[in-house]
Amino acid sequence: MKINLKIFLALLVILIFAGFFAKGKFTSPLKQAIEPKITQPSYSKVNLAVQHMARQIPAIVALKKGFYKKYQLEVNYIQVPKNLTSVLVSGKADAAVTSVNTSLSAAVENAPISWIGTVNNSATRLLVSTKEINEIKTVGIISGVDRVQVSSLLKFAGADTTNMTFQQFADVSAKQIALKGKKIDAITADKADWTIFKKKFNLPDEYKILLDSSVDKKLSLPVGIVVRNEFLKNNQKAAENLAKALIEADYWITKNPEEYRKLLKEEYKKDLPEDYIETHASVYLETLKGLEFAPSLEKAQDMQRLVETPDSKNKANDLNNFVNTTISDSLKIEGFLDQFKFD
Repeated sequence: MKINLKIFLALLVILIFAGFFAKGKFTSPLKQAIEPKITQPSYSKVNLAVQHMARQIPAIVALKKGFYKKYQLEVNYIQVPKNLTSVLVSGKADAAVTSVNTSLSAAVENAPISWIGTVNNSATRLLVSTKEINEIKTVGIISGVDRVQVSSLLKFAGADTTNMTFQQFADVSAKQIALKGKKIDAITADKADWTIFKKKFNLPDEYKILLDSSVDKKLSLPVGIVVRNEFLKNNQKAAENLAKALIEADYWITKNPEEYRKLLKEEYKKDLPEDYIETHASVYLETLKGLEFAPSLEKAQDMQRLVETPDSKNKANDLNNFVNTTISDSLKIEGFLDQFKFD
């Protein structure tokens, strides 16, 4: 019996297609159009160093509110008890949220790091004493640049530091206790820390604030994003996205103050008293007003004057290597910064 050639070829094609369908090796063009292949977004990894609770706040909010994920970041936190800048310089971290002035001294000594943006106007420092400014004889300090900063604040307040004695303590708590016992005349302290300490021991008005660094822009010590130069060079997009996540976190804080406080209390409830968390939350919120993200050479020079010594080799021109506007310029051109007003 003769088989029509056309019928034979049709049967052969049907058998071949049936085989592909059976083995799952064929997907019709129609099905591909209806069910397009979904590709997962590529996430950039960033090792972010954080230290003091007040410096962690925008980083924690960015994590909890999903801003890192929004900007395709996978952030690994590195908790640093002290010497955060050395962790950054060593390459153990890519970026840090820190008081910019603590990194500035290393930068002018040619450490390969850059300040790319500000997330808080001021890590507010207070000059506290039981005496009038011209009566201060002994001042409590801790290691590092603290002595230079304290001297600068004292001079700004009108004190003659020539014959003052600077007594070194292990940490902030130790020098606050020494002031409480009147073993020293004055200290500088973080505003939130001092507010909590004074309330805890119910200290009288005799313990007064002689100077508040947030009152004068020349004395403000901004909290910012500091990055390794190598990381910035090779991962500019990741640095931009980190900046975006932290800026949006700050903006969210200003628009949702009650939810922000609730978020922090939930995050730190196992480690810190509620009134401690509340104080830090309030102080941080206060210093977001008028926030300008872009770093500036003028501000860096103001900070330098607070840490330089008579025989310092630091020169203002060296700060050009530290103040990096690559990220802020890019975000301005993109129009990103215009979306967030910190009035």
